Amino acid sequence: MPYYPPSGGGGGGSVSKYATTIGDGSTLVYTVTHSLNTSDISVAVWELTTPFELVFPTVAIATVNSITVTFSSAPASNSMRVVVFG
Repeated sequence: MPYYPPSGGGGGGSVSKYATTIGDGSTLVYTVTHSLNTSDISVAVWELTTPFELVFPTVAIATVNSITVTFSSAPASNSMRVVVFG
C-alpha cells in the first residue's frame, strides 16, 4: 500500500476514534456507523484471534458518519475488530 505524506497546510485539531466488533458467519457487507461527522478517516480491521493479523477488506466511505466494509468471505461470529479514526 503506498504512503502519501501530508502535503502541508493541515494540522491542528484532534483525532476521534470509533471501534466495533463485527462478524456473524454469513454476512459479507457490513455498514459501520461511526458518527465522526467527517470523511477524513482511516480504517483498520484485524482478526480477534491470535496472532491478531490485520486484514484488508474493501472499505468505502458511505457518508460522513458511516462506512461499508466488504469481505470476500464471511467472517466468523464476532471475529473482526474495526476501528475508525477521524
